[in-house]
Amino acid sequence: MTRPSVRFLSRSAAQWQGAAWCEKAIRDCDVVHFVGTGWDLVGFPLVRAARNQNKIITCWPAVHPKMWGDAALDIDLYRQMNAVFVQSDYEGKHLEQLGVDSPKLVRCGCAAPDNYPGDADRFRTQHGVGDRKLVLFIGRKSRGKGYHSLRMAIDSLQRGGCPVTLVSIGRDFEPPYPSLPDSIDLDLDAADDTIKHDALAACDVFALPSEAESFGIVYVEAWAYGKPVVCGAAPASQELVKRHGGGITTDGSPSEVTAAIERLLTNSKQADALGRAGLNAVCAEYTAEQVFTRHHKIWMRTDTPTQTSIPARI
Repeated sequence: MTRPSVRFLSRSAAQWQGAAWCEKAIRDCDVVHFVGTGWDLVGFPLVRAARNQNKIITCWPAVHPKMWGDAALDIDLYRQMNAVFVQSDYEGKHLEQLGVDSPKLVRCGCAAPDNYPGDADRFRTQHGVGDRKLVLFIGRKSRGKGYHSLRMAIDSLQRGGCPVTLVSIGRDFEPPYPSLPDSIDLDLDAADDTIKHDALAACDVFALPSEAESFGIVYVEAWAYGKPVVCGAAPASQELVKRHGGGITTDGSPSEVTAAIERLLTNSKQADALGRAGLNAVCAEYTAEQVFTRHHKIWMRTDTPTQTSIPARI
């Protein structure tokens, strides 16, 4: 097999009509790549269909350790795969401890956008923020994502004489939120991609102090614009930021988030250096072509459905 034909199947495939549907769905491919977990249920008949047709089957579960994707049902599915793509060493070690064979676990990461169309000047003009310092949050507005802690940190900074505006992009999830003066609280709700990229281009710091992530693609998106990031206690995010030196890790508490943002806003040399480190990481590891190549190497090395001797790190 010189170039495998890959069929991608995700949770949208959960409307399948039974085992016969699975057999038909994968008939014309060499590799089945399932995006999902055990509770999606469609993964199990896909494994059986792949075995029946002597095809390779891999999966990307996007596990949030100890939150979802690591129940006994999920582990049962992963153990039947030829390879499981994980997004961090932490995730891989976690699944290994739960019974997934180490050789099947491959860290591949996620890709940043292929182009960076954000316009900082357009964002600042449209939203009337002038040259104010901007801290950007993108995500679900929940405690788990660190949104409440971040708002408390912004309030502390403002009261402490470090003026800054919080820009929030994402749907409401766990209101009420700690209050902020309207003058420093720019809530854009679920903004479209154009506004999101403009905000990334315009911000001084990207902050997502969450407690659980499988990877943290938004950090990579911020790095694509050369922005320093502040992450929370999520082990996968801490691993990502520490590996590449693209920001400051915190425990997610308001005090640590406050201190991290203040350091970046008051030390432009450090902020610029961290942002450059993140951008270098994107160029070196997280383009779409590089992430695809890492997947492709695994599919090419998995010559038969029974082979499991795949390197755990690429």
